Amino acid sequence: MSVFVINSLYWMLLCTHGQKPKENEVLQNEINRTKEYMGRLKQLEERKAAPCLNQRAAKSFVRNALWEPKQQQRSGTSNVSLLILLDITMVKLLGLMHMSIVTICVVFN
Repeated sequence: MSVFVINSLYWMLLCTHGQKPKENEVLQNEINRTKEYMGRLKQLEERKAAPCLNQRAAKSFVRNALWEPKQQQRSGTSNVSLLILLDITMVKLLGLMHMSIVTICVVFN
């Protein structure tokens, strides 16, 4: 911000000496350079404020979202079975075109 103040003071100095500040090449170059640096500073501040990935938290989310069988299920001591039967009426309700009985069995031993 102080750079703009210095440029403004130089602008007023040129005006008091009877020169036209818009025609002064040095001042125009300085103003353009100042605008460029302020743009870079703004980009850096936006990048700092942007959300960043917390890798530890992301790994935790993925690890906890994945299903792992419990130890007793791995060793074969558990008999978990899932049986889903869809009869012809259910197939009609679902809007499926074929008329057959669908059986899905999932067994964990």
